[in-house]
Amino acid sequence: MPVKPFEQNTTASSGGGGGLPGMMLLQPASKLSIWNMSYNKGRTLFRPWGNTVKDGATVSMDPWRDENGGFGTSWIIRDSVCNGWGADARFTFMADVDDPENWATGSPAKIFHDDLKNAGDKFKHLFDRGKSFGKIQAPKECGFIKGLLLETMGKDYKKNPKWGACLMMSRTAVDALRQLADVGRTADPEGGDDPHGWNAKFAVGDLIGFDNGKVLHFDKESKILAESDDGEIDLSGGNSFTDASGNTIEGYGCAMWSKKNSLQLDAEEVHKHNEPF
Repeated sequence: MPVKPFEQNTTASSGGGGGLPGMMLLQPASKLSIWNMSYNKGRTLFRPWGNTVKDGATVSMDPWRDENGGFGTSWIIRDSVCNGWGADARFTFMADVDDPENWATGSPAKIFHDDLKNAGDKFKHLFDRGKSFGKIQAPKECGFIKGLLLETMGKDYKKNPKWGACLMMSRTAVDALRQLADVGRTADPEGGDDPHGWNAKFAVGDLIGFDNGKVLHFDKESKILAESDDGEIDLSGGNSFTDASGNTIEGYGCAMWSKKNSLQLDAEEVHKHNEPF
């Protein structure tokens, strides 16, 4: 994956885990493995972490926000993804380009998609997904976070967490996470390593650190709202999207998991399973 800053308004070899076959999102020898989020199959619980560096016997982690308050490069990235192309061998791959000035109308994959879409009835069957996946759809904006997977797709891994998971997130899930992370704090927290004051400024505080990283709970927005009992966090912004047929589909909500807001992780264990994007 290319390392790039998180962008709020982007047009944003095989991994393991719960992903589609043919995923070309990670390096072939990557320590990380790609996992999908739940939607109709229940919640996703995930404890993110950031980039780690070992110096002698000490392991440190890049902070969740930079000195300007922005967050992204270490623990979350955003990219355009082509998801599940092909009727038999389903390929999922990155579609953003490093030099957008030379691809003003989009990546080669997007140009290919648009040309076929505009070619009339000859290629219409390629876009008729019917009841199964595996045709052609436009590149879509996705986010990626890495860390410890605790639950997804109706499967509970809390007794055997998946270390080094890389969670592929929909645009609405990324937006919901950003909304959660940016809620301001109404009172100062007690203590903590907070050199720039970001934990004091934001209600959730450090999302990724070894000691106080948060367990994120993703689910349909209506379910998150029904379970949320934290008056400081307002997820009522209406996180939804419209599909190709013009139907409005409920988007994801994101909150800290009510049963265990934070989860301490051993620095050496994180570093062993971690790598930069």
